[in-house]
Amino acid sequence: MENTKNKIFVILFMLVLISSTYSVSGNPITLLDACIQNCAQCQDTLDVYFNGKLCADTCIKFKGKTIPDCESFESISPFLVKIA
Repeated sequence: MENTKNKIFVILFMLVLISSTYSVSGNPITLLDACIQNCAQCQDTLDVYFNGKLCADTCIKFKGKTIPDCESFESISPFLVKIA
């Protein structure tokens, strides 16, 4: 009985994992897509204090290997704009 529950849990977990890697359009979400989407979200949130173009250019340069998180100062600090 316990073994069956474990198998069902693993199958459900895998289905959720697989389905979470697809966007609404049905296309796989790549690291580059996620990176650029997060840049856009940070740009919307932080407005003039965030350099969205530099962020997107960095996503392209590094192929989305580092994804910015708007709530993590460390991940967005290279893209913050200094206001004089």
